[in-house]
Amino acid sequence: MPTPVPAVDRAVAILNYLADEPSHARTLTEISAALAIHPATCSATLACLQSHNLVRRAERRRGFLLGTALTRLGSAAGRTHSGFLAAREAVFALAQRFGCGGLVCAREGEDMVVLDMFGDVEPEHLPTRIGRRVPLAPPLGTVFYAWASPEEIAEWLARLDTGERARRDVSIEALAAVRARGYSLGGEHDLDVGLDSVLAKLTRADASPRMIEVAMEVADLVRARTPPAAPGDQTVANFVIAPVFEPTGAPVLACTLFGRPGQFVGDQISAIAKALVEATNAIGGQLREQVMAG
Repeated sequence: MPTPVPAVDRAVAILNYLADEPSHARTLTEISAALAIHPATCSATLACLQSHNLVRRAERRRGFLLGTALTRLGSAAGRTHSGFLAAREAVFALAQRFGCGGLVCAREGEDMVVLDMFGDVEPEHLPTRIGRRVPLAPPLGTVFYAWASPEEIAEWLARLDTGERARRDVSIEALAAVRARGYSLGGEHDLDVGLDSVLAKLTRADASPRMIEVAMEVADLVRARTPPAAPGDQTVANFVIAPVFEPTGAPVLACTLFGRPGQFVGDQISAIAKALVEATNAIGGQLREQVMAG
């Protein structure tokens, strides 16, 4: 456990507090009270942050806002993830084309972090924001784990809470469905791609790495023979999520288009999924070319 540095902790707390509502200037009194920092200490910390352009005074000096230096830091952080700039451009263009929101996520170890969002960046039905980090535990992370090794999948399944272990078989089916389709629609839609009933029986029988491997092989066969389309005309979904593969074959980014509840319906889901998968495949191709050229 690293040794705490109170001054750094206070500065980070202030930045996170201002980031919660970035357009709302906060006064010294508000910041001090909300974070339980002594006013004198809070004032000194804000002065230091301001000297580095990490915070700035709002107009008429009625509070503090995030500083412009954070823009450079955020952009640089995003660039540490392969394909981020291309994914950002593609998702932004598709979000405009389909009149919806979009976001780009990356896997960092056993967590998923939101690198950027477009459109509605504070959707009421989607509790997320830029920079949010969440643990990759079922049902989260299907796009990142659908192409993982059986051993990695078994570790992912082990993160289910004790009371949810009975859902292990459903999680395996969801992974197989995402792998068969090539993208995710989230939730119960990831079980609706017409996989043979033997898959369900197989995964319920044993979740050992070998059984998981067979389940993924079935998914690959389904995709190779008859790539499944999106569910029928009456289907309603809120998300379409597609992976960007790095040259090793592992998903490195997840690109999401999201709509308001009930916005994506029937044939529109197919059109959005087709466009998004084409875009993410193209980005993966660029990453492979870069490795071959370099």
